[in-house]
Amino acid sequence: MSAPQDPATPDPAQYYPAAPQSYDSGKFQAQPAYPVQPGYPAEYGYPAQQQGYQGYQGYPGYQQPYPVQRKTNGLSVAALVCGIIPFFVLPLLGIIFGAIALNQIKRTGDEGRGMALAGLIVGCVWVGLFLLVFLIPLLFVGSVPFLVR
Repeated sequence: MSAPQDPATPDPAQYYPAAPQSYDSGKFQAQPAYPVQPGYPAEYGYPAQQQGYQGYQGYPGYQQPYPVQRKTNGLSVAALVCGIIPFFVLPLLGIIFGAIALNQIKRTGDEGRGMALAGLIVGCVWVGLFLLVFLIPLLFVGSVPFLVR
């Protein structure tokens, strides 16, 4: 025995029609928009495509699947490493390598412009600090009387 229905609650059957009991697949078939070829099913209406990667063939319909990756300039990496380490002539090498790397990057389009700039700038800072702290005071050693004994 079913519970009595509240008169304030509407019957869902009057708003929602009953689901069809059976589906006749022969009646309702999507018509392909393009000729049927192997690939995607024709019911989606898309042109068929070959399955799997066939590689770049050089034909107008094909595109390269992956963008070409540019390589990083090796001198830019060397400029960064040499510019960071303040030991002997390494900052000078960082300046030289950075300048050469920037020239090569502009010409070839390689990656690594930021590393080359960083190596160049940091190398210049180290050379400037070295000149400021060590070489410039050596120029005044003979001219300052209390330093000469």
